[in-house]
Amino acid sequence: MKKGFTLIELMIVIAIIGILAAVAIPMYNDYTKKARTSEVPGSLKEIVKQQIAFREDPQGGNGGWADNIGSIGWKTNLNTSGSAPTNCSAGDTISSATYAYACGKFFAYSSGNAGENAVGGGCGSTSDITVAASIGAGFPINSAQVPNDWVHGACMGNSLSLIHY
Repeated sequence: MKKGFTLIELMIVIAIIGILAAVAIPMYNDYTKKARTSEVPGSLKEIVKQQIAFREDPQGGNGGWADNIGSIGWKTNLNTSGSAPTNCSAGDTISSATYAYACGKFFAYSSGNAGENAVGGGCGSTSDITVAASIGAGFPINSAQVPNDWVHGACMGNSLSLIHY
């Protein structure tokens, strides 16, 4: 009597492994995309805090909001910036206080002077505190790396709650 597996048994095992992989790989990709958005809420809250501190500082803000994110001195742990979100992939090292976008690994952050509604404004084209990237304010650096409901980015609402759109 011979010991071992028949070809049919091996093919059945391979088919089962293939079915499991077909289900597990897309689920894993979705999970990793969702995990990439975890940097956004904390970063936006820090930007809001620094924008408020800038406004309250009698030496710096004089009662107004900062014109760009470089004015408040906020940067990511990558210490890179870009003049536009599309430049974030190059990752220029921050060398001045006038940068428009602070580049994270998956998102670019901007902040500017949008008037009284600057901090936590309407979120969108008039919002001051936004996540930005590849084609304009409010977009991730690479939309293929984030969940579909984060493709346009996020901002802070009036109550400092996170709004992603």
